Amino acid sequence: MNVITHRLGLVAQNVILGTVTGSMVGFNLRVLFQRIGATDLVWVLFFLMGPLVGYLSGKERQRIERLNEEKEALKANLDKIHDSLEKSKKKYRLLVEHANDAIFLTSAEGRFLLFNEATCLLSGYRKDQLKGMSMADLKAEVEEGAAHPKGWLDNGHCCYEQKWRNKHGDVVHLEINARWIRFGGHRMILHVGRNINRQKEMDQEERVRTIRGIQEDRVMEMASIQRSLLSRILSPTSGTIEVMQYLMKKYPHESEKLSELLSEWGRARKYFHNLTSKNFRDLKSTPARWDLNEIIQQELIFLDMTKDLSGYIKQTGFDGNLPKVFGFGRDFSIAFGSVIHAALDSMRSSNQRELYISTKLLDDHILVEIRAATAISYKEHLCNQCDPMFKTAGTRTQEDTENVYQVCQLLFESFGAKMDLGYHEKRGTIIRVRVPVVGDGDEEKKEEKRIPDKQPVIV
Repeated sequence: MNVITHRLGLVAQNVILGTVTGSMVGFNLRVLFQRIGATDLVWVLFFLMGPLVGYLSGKERQRIERLNEEKEALKANLDKIHDSLEKSKKKYRLLVEHANDAIFLTSAEGRFLLFNEATCLLSGYRKDQLKGMSMADLKAEVEEGAAHPKGWLDNGHCCYEQKWRNKHGDVVHLEINARWIRFGGHRMILHVGRNINRQKEMDQEERVRTIRGIQEDRVMEMASIQRSLLSRILSPTSGTIEVMQYLMKKYPHESEKLSELLSEWGRARKYFHNLTSKNFRDLKSTPARWDLNEIIQQELIFLDMTKDLSGYIKQTGFDGNLPKVFGFGRDFSIAFGSVIHAALDSMRSSNQRELYISTKLLDDHILVEIRAATAISYKEHLCNQCDPMFKTAGTRTQEDTENVYQVCQLLFESFGAKMDLGYHEKRGTIIRVRVPVVGDGDEEKKEEKRIPDKQPVIV
């Protein structure tokens, strides 16, 4: 029976049921109305009404069943879509949460709304702390103008670099891609930030390597020229002094005249001897022990020979009991020559040009202090000395100056020294260099760490 009803349509089932029901009701009414009349008409009406009502109710039942089937199908599709969305949500959440790049959503004012774990790691703050912060709280430098210095493009996309200072005080360089999006009827900004600290370090290392190569070429070229000149001057000078000493002994009555002339030639020989020592130090291809006082004195004499230092007052206060320092000779020439040269240039426009250099031993370091009382824009002059491209650049920002200044500092690290720059109201600009005192047992280790020529050591 169930098979038969299943095969029949809903309308057919209701027509049959209506017909049977109408027939039975009509038959009963016919018997009833036989006694009161009009029996045939009533019977016919109910016989016709039964199939009609059955047909109409069958159509309604069919519509309801179809709606129920569509509802069940829609529910099944919605369940599939929901499951698919849940899977996609988990995949995207897995990708976003485990991405190395910082992905975060902010308001137009830069307040953090949503962010991944990488954002917390870069900033150093926990999620609950970061939710109450904005990008302005993390900026290492105050930026003028718009929040995005590079400006928004026509398509609402912007790419720029920004420095963050994390919770521990370290500076993190980020390359940020930002785009306007709409979410919940509000305009927000989606950011993707990439840590480019390592790229910056590599660029800085390459820049140090380039500048160091330029400076080494300059020192080596000058040393080669000096060697050729000094070989032609020093020998005749020594010969002349010997002849004059012989004449003083042979003609004592002329000794007063010869003595003054002999003193001048003696000073000239000492002057050339210092240049020869610097020349030897610059051309020596292996590290050795050097007297730091002599290095500074030789650099002063060399600058006196190559620059117009008329009107300058140069004073020195050297500690005579300093241990010798270890390293490549030209490294000392590049580093100390640059800072002393810059100090002299920074006082050129001043009426009072006093340069004072002192050395003293502090524990395991030698402190070299270079003081320029009336220096003007010393840092820029130092950058000009270290980087030839800095001088020819059209417009320079403060960041450009700081980057080149860091390169200048790294030049001292080739022999383990550290350079700091300060200013005193009464004493003027002060450059302090701490050069480590290397023991005999450390020399071989330091030489092994030295990379080939034109390759700076990054400590």
